[in-house]
Amino acid sequence: MLRELRQRIRTITHQKRQVTLDELQAVYQGTFKSPGGDTVLDDLCTRFHVMGPAYKPGDSHETAFREGERNVVLYILGHVLKPRE
Repeated sequence: MLRELRQRIRTITHQKRQVTLDELQAVYQGTFKSPGGDTVLDDLCTRFHVMGPAYKPGDSHETAFREGERNVVLYILGHVLKPRE
């Protein structure tokens, strides 16, 4: 299984082309606006502190880590929620 995953990553890397922002946004929206994608996005928002505080009292390192997780989900939401031009 790991060998197959590595091969797939190599193939994708070699086939990589420049993707426009509009194409990328369309892919994000197609992925996360599907019924399964919507469920995953809800889970990400809950699990990675979008729907609650990222602050961990007394632990600045944990707070920073949680903010990093949160920022990834906010990046995804930015692509999903932005109207396509």
